[in-house]
Amino acid sequence: MKNVNSRGKGAQKLSVDWLKTNCDNTLVSSVCPDSCSPLTLPRAAVKQERESKQVRAKLRLIEEVNILQDDTAGKRTGYATSWCEEGGVLGMVLLKYFGKEMGEDWTREVDMVRGLACGEDPHANLLHYRWHSKACDQSIEHGKQRIRALHSNSLLICYDFVSSSTLEDFLCENGTVLNFDAVCAIACDVISAIERLQDLWILHNNITTSNILIGQCSRNPPITATLGGFSRASKMNEPGAYTNWAVAEQSNYGNDIEQFGQLLATLLGHCHGSSEYIKLHEIMNLCFAEIVEKKPEASHIRELLEGAWCTEGVWDTYL
Repeated sequence: MKNVNSRGKGAQKLSVDWLKTNCDNTLVSSVCPDSCSPLTLPRAAVKQERESKQVRAKLRLIEEVNILQDDTAGKRTGYATSWCEEGGVLGMVLLKYFGKEMGEDWTREVDMVRGLACGEDPHANLLHYRWHSKACDQSIEHGKQRIRALHSNSLLICYDFVSSSTLEDFLCENGTVLNFDAVCAIACDVISAIERLQDLWILHNNITTSNILIGQCSRNPPITATLGGFSRASKMNEPGAYTNWAVAEQSNYGNDIEQFGQLLATLLGHCHGSSEYIKLHEIMNLCFAEIVEKKPEASHIRELLEGAWCTEGVWDTYL
């Protein structure tokens, strides 16, 4: 298969038009290799693009994907994979589409995810925002199977494509048993994402196995977890927040920490009993502390997990 993001000298310039005659329209993998990632632009250039002009993309829809279900349940929203040609660069993206009557939800999520993308390099374990627009402002070509819920009056948020397989899917596969390294890898990735959110005063509020995407990476074990599903995310300074910021920080962040504890309990439920998991159970119990002030911050949990992994498991330079 040809690399749609070849960067070498003399590489063939590919486009959506090229795909029409050279690629199967339904082609999509559950886990996208590194070669499908879009070309990374300098941070300043990306920021300028988003602030100075509207994005114009050429989209060729691939298929609707049944992922991040806790994010879309009961709402007129959904996800689809698509080829996206933007600024002469072709890559696979994940589109979240909203019904026209969900403008308020769309605006709220856009404000949230744009905040994650501004000022710093994208966090490897958070679903990365690319752009947003009305569907009618983009060139969109449907694939072999038309996505009925995506109309010209739909509202879009474009994210980098990571995977079309969630942690829930991964755990539901028959006979899935996680070893110590797999549990640590997934847990460290997710708590690292929560830590970044805490640094930005953002509460995710919906940390579940169905809101975590599982992809491939170059480490042992070769899996990575990416946190998405931002429909319930909120900011600490939104109306209704506590006036005492110290209490607010501990109380609100405690909700995400407790949800992480439940996630860790789910992961441990897919392990065979072993003494090496004792430390992970201790970390999990910290997340359920009844006294808010005793619940650890994400940074402390990450340090404990990394320490346990370094002591009991395989630690490598990719982390």
